[in-house]
Amino acid sequence: MHGQAYDGASAMASEKRGCQGRIKSLNKLAVYTHCRSHVLNLSIASACQLQSVRNMMDVLNSVFIFFDTSPKRQTFFESVLESECSESSRKKLVGLCKTRWVERHVCFDVFYNFYSYIVKCLQYMVNPSLHEETNEDWSWDRQSKITAQGLLTSHFL
Repeated sequence: MHGQAYDGASAMASEKRGCQGRIKSLNKLAVYTHCRSHVLNLSIASACQLQSVRNMMDVLNSVFIFFDTSPKRQTFFESVLESECSESSRKKLVGLCKTRWVERHVCFDVFYNFYSYIVKCLQYMVNPSLHEETNEDWSWDRQSKITAQGLLTSHFL
């Protein structure tokens, strides 16, 4: 018995004109199976249509963008990580990959592991007196404080 697995696109899966049909015409034992990775991808894509899942991913991506687009905020995040979690080798959040769901898992995993530090960092930005190491070097503009407060009050965080 031989096997073949492809996504569900007709160019691959069609019995008459697709790749699997051509291979099967040469070898009747070449069983076609819809690729399980693509099935999983379709399931995840379907789940992502749920409003609560979309909201969670939007907040996660907003947090990533908030730190990633500002060297000052990113450096502050790194300093909070260093003082609170010095054993971590990773110092940056990971953005959501638009095309590869497997890569999104890395983003979720990093966010989950850094969750408490993300919250602390945002709290320190909104209220610098909570962080004794915060000094004049870490003064924040109004928009950064407003955005940090908005992220803290989001339903997901």
